Amino acid sequence: MAEEITEAGNFLTHKVGPLPIGVWMVAAGGIYWYVRKKNAGSANTGPTALTPSGRVGTTGGIGSSDMSGGSGGGSGGDTGGSGSTVAGQYATNDAWGRAAINYLVARGVDPTVANSAITQFLASQNLTADQQAQVNLAIQAMGSPPNPPQPGTAPPPITTPPGTVYAANPPTGLSAGNIGMNSVDLTWNKATNATAYTIKYSAPGVSAQTMTVNGTDTHATVGGLSAGTRYEFQVQAVPAKPSDSYASTSATTSNAPAQQPPASQPPPSPAPAPAPSSSVPPGYHMQPAQYAVLPGSMSLRQYWQQHYGAGNPQALQNLIYYNPTIPVDWTAHMALSIKTSDAHLVPDR
Repeated sequence: MAEEITEAGNFLTHKVGPLPIGVWMVAAGGIYWYVRKKNAGSANTGPTALTPSGRVGTTGGIGSSDMSGGSGGGSGGDTGGSGSTVAGQYATNDAWGRAAINYLVARGVDPTVANSAITQFLASQNLTADQQAQVNLAIQAMGSPPNPPQPGTAPPPITTPPGTVYAANPPTGLSAGNIGMNSVDLTWNKATNATAYTIKYSAPGVSAQTMTVNGTDTHATVGGLSAGTRYEFQVQAVPAKPSDSYASTSATTSNAPAQQPPASQPPPSPAPAPAPSSSVPPGYHMQPAQYAVLPGSMSLRQYWQQHYGAGNPQALQNLIYYNPTIPVDWTAHMALSIKTSDAHLVPDR
């Protein structure tokens, strides 16, 4: 027996490296005791997570970093995360968000659902109960992000109906033709998946207008335009994403033509030709052609009635004859010079 003890003593005092075997055994036991105590101390603690109702609850702890896949403790907690995930290791919310999405996808959550929940959570947007549940699951496993957002402080995101098939934008081949005083025809090539087309048009000093045509149409007539005005036209296929652009073109409407006398107006009687200067009889002289001012807002007919009287129809015919470019009932917006007679003989006085 004494020999066995002596042999054991000799074994413990035998050196392995710089230290005896006995010292190495005591050190190993101490390390094992420390690891067990550390795991026991952290088993019932975990990060705080937002619950769907907005209350703060305590979740289960995560697995120890040296025990891959360890389960979290705590009576109210979920299963702990992977041992390689330790709360607080993410320097930014973006890094936390990417890891959270990957974690949820690994747990079987649809990638679109996971991305929407985590993105809206980090953007401080309101969450649905299902989205909040996904966020809670990530927080339970990974801890809160470095800078936890405040829910409800941002407007809700712009959403589109699921499964929307957007039209190809901008439409190609947009051109303007058949340009009149008050209208322009637009044509373009049909856009894939277009259910309608939105047309916008504007001009300097004119408010922008919008019109919509059916998706089967590839042309439209834009009316109600001002004469002699340059317009900018834009066409976009619907449905369109917010970032989609418009096809653009421009056109200038025609100027109003010079107004002519109505077709029903009888041709004016020719005015008497002036007598040749060589045949001026004694007691007469040749008076040059006479001119007058037609005030603004007054027509030739009104001028005739005011200066010659309705009982002198020949005077009206002379005015029409001498001023062929001015319609008899046209009202100008400014004073005009009109001719009232050609050169003619008048008695000497």
